[in-house]
Amino acid sequence: MKISHFSLLTATFLFSAPLCSETLIGYVLSVQDGETLMLADGNRQQVKVRLLGIAAPRRTQSFGEASRTHLANLTLNKNVRFESTQRKQGDFLVGKLLVQPPDCRTCVPTLDVGMAQIASGMAWFATAAANDLPPEDRARYEHAEFEAKIRRTGLWQDKNPLPPWRWPSQ
Repeated sequence: MKISHFSLLTATFLFSAPLCSETLIGYVLSVQDGETLMLADGNRQQVKVRLLGIAAPRRTQSFGEASRTHLANLTLNKNVRFESTQRKQGDFLVGKLLVQPPDCRTCVPTLDVGMAQIASGMAWFATAAANDLPPEDRARYEHAEFEAKIRRTGLWQDKNPLPPWRWPSQ
């Protein structure tokens, strides 16, 4: 029996004080850059999301397009679980995105996409957002960036990679 992606989708909104927490079970429709995606929720409503704790190169930067492509390969047209505790400017959610591991099509989403972006050298650990991450994620993200630097993976191949917060605005 074949089940469509949308029949599997549900949206659950959980609220707790003082932070608003939302968990979306959805499907990735598009990837804007190395940290921003468009999801469809269970009601087929489009939701723009940004990955918490990472900073991907802008598309015009070195490795910017590679970062977007890597994120698309991990997530595009796949079922995901998005856990958010923040809404920025009302137009997108910020949080943690989980996807099925590439080697297990029947598994529930458990692969932390932000962590995968950092470990592959496709994003920096955004220390400015560190306090918004659970302590275990902070430690994992920081260690993943350290390992990527040592291996000279992805953007760490450049001698002095410029983080997006220092990239000149156009």
